[in-house]
Amino acid sequence: MKEVRIIPVILAGGAGSRLAPLSTPDKPKQFLPLGLSGNPLLLETAQRLQACADAAPEEIHIVTLEKYGPDVQGLLPGCPLILEKEKRNTGPAIALAVYELLKTYDENTIIWICPSDHTIERPELLKQKLDDARAAVQNGHIVTFGISPTHAETGYGYIKAAPDGHIEQFTEKPDAETAQTYIQNGYAWNSGMFVATLETLQSEFDQHTPDLLTTDQNIPFDKAVMEKTGKGFLIPCPDLGWRDVGLFQQIETMEQKYLTLPSRP
Repeated sequence: MKEVRIIPVILAGGAGSRLAPLSTPDKPKQFLPLGLSGNPLLLETAQRLQACADAAPEEIHIVTLEKYGPDVQGLLPGCPLILEKEKRNTGPAIALAVYELLKTYDENTIIWICPSDHTIERPELLKQKLDDARAAVQNGHIVTFGISPTHAETGYGYIKAAPDGHIEQFTEKPDAETAQTYIQNGYAWNSGMFVATLETLQSEFDQHTPDLLTTDQNIPFDKAVMEKTGKGFLIPCPDLGWRDVGLFQQIETMEQKYLTLPSRP
């Protein structure tokens, strides 16, 4: 099968409210030096995606709010921006990205959607998993990378997959008791990264949330598509050293290993 290029898409419109007051609406966490390298999370994410996907800077698209456009351009001057007028969660953000990219790229183009606020200790393993995802997405799947849970976290999505990788159940942010049951039954955490062709994503939006860009819905991609689709496919990634930088406890753990940050207010 001919190798198809992967176009990275970074979601960078969040306000980082869980990290207030360190993260503020004017300077949210993706612009703060919380990466493992001590660089801003958004910059580190773009560098990781560029290396893993062998992508040129002009192929890395950043979805963000209009008010953050100048900050993004300051960090990543070579990357195209996809601008939202208001924050409406990851469902509309990804739908907008698909809509805009279809103006430039063929519908068979693969895109790799990633949050801007995650860290990964072993990106070389992620590159291998991304290569594994190519064949699955060209067969019409939406691939997500599964993280091995370490505790019953209620802020993540949980995924149950068949031995062949097909997702049987995708549940966004369960309560603590349900999360514990999921862990005991072999569920994985959703990493928040998705790989699919533009055609597959557009088809799933058309089927499950056809009016997402013409209404004021505020809905995560997980609920808009992943909980409903029959095209989900899980690739386990137990050894990435993945973290969602959303809680002070996670930052404190990272500080001990990698970072020296100013004291927070």
